Amino acid sequence: MIRQVGIMAALLLWAGAAVAQTPPATYEDGRIEAEAGQYDRARDIWNRLANDGDADSQNALGFIYQKGLGVLRDYSRAFKLYTAAAEQGHANAANNLGVMHTQGQGVPRDYVRAYSWYSLAAIQGEDAAIRNRNILGRAMSYRDLQAANKVSLDAIARIAKRLTPEQIAAVRARAQRLLEERQGAAAQNATIATVPRTRLEGAPKGLVEVPDDTSGSVVASDNAEDASVSDGPKLPSLTPLN
Repeated sequence: MIRQVGIMAALLLWAGAAVAQTPPATYEDGRIEAEAGQYDRARDIWNRLANDGDADSQNALGFIYQKGLGVLRDYSRAFKLYTAAAEQGHANAANNLGVMHTQGQGVPRDYVRAYSWYSLAAIQGEDAAIRNRNILGRAMSYRDLQAANKVSLDAIARIAKRLTPEQIAAVRARAQRLLEERQGAAAQNATIATVPRTRLEGAPKGLVEVPDDTSGSVVASDNAEDASVSDGPKLPSLTPLN
């Protein structure tokens, strides 16, 4: 009897140690689940991390609520999550706030604030934000552009003052990653440009006929409800980023 109790105690201790050694789920774990269409699992992972202040998870969770992926669409919650991430210098979240202000999703349509958020993401090298800013800028007056630039500078100063050394390092790491992605895309485009047009038949979508942001072309299609808003200048759909 004593031996059986000892064995049971040893098994319980082993099981407890095994559970304790299981590492907590990371942002990348959530991304893998989301790419597999398991939005509930991704949401659970990102929600825990977002509550702990992880900017990547706040942005990703905001995207889930903005797009209604596995949940009821909730612009208000998406906006709060994006803001929390953008205030940590997260470029994608800043771009996404620009989209919400441009489209009037959960907040009043405000091109000045939208432009300022795009600018905040653009200075970190986010290509989508650069395109979105250029598209939006063509619908704005010179006075509004001046106001937007001032808001951007104020936001940069405010955010930079509040960032911890760890957050600054994270911002730099994301900016470096964006730079590497841009350089990789530029190299790929340079290679594609040397290939005869006839050899591009059947190429994956996106490798041919890349929209030029100076032409007023659509950057990326968004929800139909976004394009149906009637008030204000008509804009092509803009690019939110997860």
